[in-house]
Amino acid sequence: MRHRNPLASTALLLPLGIGIIWVFSQMHRNRILSRIADTNAHELGMDFYLRILTFGAISVLAWLAYQFLEIGGAILRFMQSGLSGLR
Repeated sequence: MRHRNPLASTALLLPLGIGIIWVFSQMHRNRILSRIADTNAHELGMDFYLRILTFGAISVLAWLAYQFLEIGGAILRFMQSGLSGLR
């Protein structure tokens, strides 16, 4: 069953995404976590941006699949063809 107001749920994704990026950046800059991960404290390195890009791409694909059923079907067919090649 689809939501009655998909624009409202879509509008909530932007502040949620900004909040997640902010939390990840604070975690990546943390001195203790940087020491554990063997990265420089108070810096956002390439690993951080790559991780944000990966999480963002997956989230955008999921949003597109939800909003536009044709795109969702295309993503599903692409994933099924890739997974059938692994067998």
